[in-house]
Amino acid sequence: MDTSRSLFRTNDHAAIYSKYRFKPPECITLRIFQFLKEGITGRLKHALDIGCGNGQSTEYLAEMFENVTGMDISENQIAEAQRGNTHTNIAYKVGGANEIPIENDQLQLITASQCFQDRKSVV
Repeated sequence: MDTSRSLFRTNDHAAIYSKYRFKPPECITLRIFQFLKEGITGRLKHALDIGCGNGQSTEYLAEMFENVTGMDISENQIAEAQRGNTHTNIAYKVGGANEIPIENDQLQLITASQCFQDRKSVV
């Protein structure tokens, strides 16, 4: 069992993680959105947040995109994200980076913040 799956086996650990996980620096996220808007006219349609954990970054994306999908390999992390979700345009799913349920041409942004630290291979 890899580290992420074993660490977040319990709801308690997922809740503690959500309390102390830091958000990505605003200057970085603003630059990403600026870059996207330079090449895309109109509203941003769909983003995917791989390794979304408790949904902190996913929620930020929901303010900029019509639809956001947050994925994590931990069922407890997804449950924690759903518990705190106040956005109707977010769908949370259990799964990993190799199990993306969305066609490539439907996504305008894929993020992976703080989720590959224990991976031997991404693909």
